Amino acid sequence: MRNKNNIIRIIPVILVNEGKVVRAENFLNFLPIGKLPFFLERYGKWDLDELCVINIGKNTTKIKTQFLNNIKKFTKTCFTPLAVGGGISSLKEADKIFKVGADRIILNGLTFSNPLEVKKITQKYGSQSVVVSVNCLYDKKKKKYFVVKKGIIKTNLELNEWVTKLKKMGVGEVLLNNIEYDGTKKGFCIDMYLSVINDQLPIIAVGGASRKSDFESLLKKTNIKSIAASNYFSFFELSYHNLKSFLEKKQLIRNSRLNF
Repeated sequence: MRNKNNIIRIIPVILVNEGKVVRAENFLNFLPIGKLPFFLERYGKWDLDELCVINIGKNTTKIKTQFLNNIKKFTKTCFTPLAVGGGISSLKEADKIFKVGADRIILNGLTFSNPLEVKKITQKYGSQSVVVSVNCLYDKKKKKYFVVKKGIIKTNLELNEWVTKLKKMGVGEVLLNNIEYDGTKKGFCIDMYLSVINDQLPIIAVGGASRKSDFESLLKKTNIKSIAASNYFSFFELSYHNLKSFLEKKQLIRNSRLNF
């Protein structure tokens, strides 16, 4: 199922837990790999399509303030499109993220606890400014993907049912991950992305990438137009540049900005 529109976004993701950048696996194991300012500076030089920074830990006021200060410093000197998430529990919290220079926010728990608050955010900032992180697990008996709340709590919400509800909240895009693939280097869960109804919200695929061929396979077999990865970009300096060059040679993308 080759994507006919080759305008594809490749999006690195930085995960921050208790103030440190981490390598994650299955939402259970988090290995500290560095400090946020270092990774922001590093990715700021890569001329990215977009960058996602997600604060996944339970943080103190001090750590939250430090996180926002790091984002503010980054946006003052770098103009990479930036989506920021983690612990956004209200419109007021969303305001703080936009105030420090984020272009978009990434929500998760708030979509379960207070859909009306999500609508307030989308009405104020527009659907294009709101992404929701959706994490799923496959039910072998029911042969469907079901949404997992906060990465650990299983729900009875089938994936397409939940995406429909998010669309009604005014959400603009979904960052979709299969927990069983997260950080495992198994490649993307192509079956899950194929299961999403095409006229639903745009999907950003994330979770499981370890080789350039994983991105190639996803683009060839689905209509996904945005692909994100965290661990894949963390350790190799030219990983973003090399991936885009590879996908261009395969004629799978045509919008690379290789100004290194």
